[in-house]
Amino acid sequence: MLKAASGELDPSQGTFYFRFFSLPQLTSIFRNFKIDNERGSSILTVTYRYSNPRKAADFLNALTRVYLRKGVERNNKIAEATINFIDDQLTGVVDSLHLSAQKLQDFKSSNKVLDIDFQSEQAYTRVGDLEAKKAELQVKQRYFSYLIDNLRSKSEVTDLIAPTTLDINDPVLNKLISDLAEMYSERSEVAANSLKDNPYKISLDNKIEDTRKKLIEAAKTVLEATNISIDELNGQITQAENVLLKLPADQQRLINIERKFKLNDDLYTYLLTRRSEMQIFKASNIPVNEVLDEASTEDASLVAPNVKMNFLLALLIGIFIPGTLVYIRETINNKIRTKEEIQDKTDFPLVGQIVGAKSDVLPTVLFEPNSVITESYRTLRTNLQFVIDESKSNVLLITSAIQNEGKSFSSVNLAAIYASYGKKVVLVDFDLRKSRILLDLDLEIQNGLSNFLSKHCSMDDLIFKSDKLNFSLISSGPVPPNPSELVASPLTGELLNKLKDSFDIIIIDSPPVGILSDALLIYPFVDIVLLVVRQNYTSKDVFENVMGDLTSRKIERVNIVLNDVEISK
Repeated sequence: MLKAASGELDPSQGTFYFRFFSLPQLTSIFRNFKIDNERGSSILTVTYRYSNPRKAADFLNALTRVYLRKGVERNNKIAEATINFIDDQLTGVVDSLHLSAQKLQDFKSSNKVLDIDFQSEQAYTRVGDLEAKKAELQVKQRYFSYLIDNLRSKSEVTDLIAPTTLDINDPVLNKLISDLAEMYSERSEVAANSLKDNPYKISLDNKIEDTRKKLIEAAKTVLEATNISIDELNGQITQAENVLLKLPADQQRLINIERKFKLNDDLYTYLLTRRSEMQIFKASNIPVNEVLDEASTEDASLVAPNVKMNFLLALLIGIFIPGTLVYIRETINNKIRTKEEIQDKTDFPLVGQIVGAKSDVLPTVLFEPNSVITESYRTLRTNLQFVIDESKSNVLLITSAIQNEGKSFSSVNLAAIYASYGKKVVLVDFDLRKSRILLDLDLEIQNGLSNFLSKHCSMDDLIFKSDKLNFSLISSGPVPPNPSELVASPLTGELLNKLKDSFDIIIIDSPPVGILSDALLIYPFVDIVLLVVRQNYTSKDVFENVMGDLTSRKIERVNIVLNDVEISK
């Protein structure tokens, strides 16, 4: 059956979970309480942060009870040690007292002794007083020896007999014993509430050892002074006894027996008085401190989570982290992502945005007429109506800043779009170095542009038509050893002029303008230039350099097409 302070726990009320801890784990959980003390005040405030207010209150109440009980137990230990010490002394004194009492009784019963004179009476009284003082000093002497032996033989002495319990009022000795007791207590508290090898605990150990040494030296000093006092008393006792030596032998014997009896009786009375005082002290021992206000769940206050602070931190983090990520992305990412970045770096107009293609078939606009990408090319063609005059033949040069930006893909699809509107279109592949159009279209053509420019075929043998395409095609032909010289030959202009007579739209796919000069060689024969820029691929620096180069060469009629645009972004 599960029980709690308020009664039994009903399992039907919910599920109960239990965790088992080792003693070090448990103490590490409950060692983080805090003690506050206002300056000039003797009141301590103990606080403890925990997720369960009831458990925290129980712990604090138990902590204060144990603290008060330990103080009482410490005082009781000191009282018991004092009583044991006195009992050890009483054992010898009682035997001596019984023996001296028996001798006194036997002597008085067997002898008749006359009264002594006044002078001898005074000497007898003085000897008795001196013997009583000597007896007290001998008790103190034995205490100092006990103190020194304990400090030397025991590694930790927490229950030393206080000198004041034996009427020893040496201020230095009392102060050192009091300091040593406080240090032991503080070390116990630090050891219970700190980890291993705590520097403060090590410092306390050093202070304790230093105080022990000082206490031994102080006890030695007081012991030497006590021995000197006992020697002086012995001398005074000898002087007083010389007076008594003048008395008759029977009276001397009686005085000696009475003196020993009185000495033992006084010492016995003294020790019994001290023993009674310590027993009364032990019986009436109460905590020096008291609890003014017990811990209660009603006193608990919410310190965590701090909703306002957490909300503020969440707000700051919610702004800072995304802001930092955006800043890093903007700083590190040097690729063109938006049309605004294009417009910031050039005055050439942006005439179209082509959505990223999901299909590998070309021309995509023929095989997927209802796709988003096809609609993008229709929009591009519509926008170009405001740039070129479709009532006459037009030559469109399509290029890019670097490779793999989609210029060939755009050339094929744009040719197919124009042809779908009833235009006579021819696509001329002027990339004599690294053409991909025939490969992408899966076509084989015998003669190409390089054959014509090198005068190995006629223009009639150059133009290719296929059932797969709705436009004519002039391939690049075999890769020549001198492509730039061929592009710069007069046959280029002658070819384009003749094509204007037969076609409405001539689309030229040329090498990247940022890498090769072929596009610039063809530029005098074209009506418009379309520069393809690929989103998240084209470098801002490369694009800016190409735009600067075109501007410095006074290249006009340039229009930008942003390719591979992600709709989700």
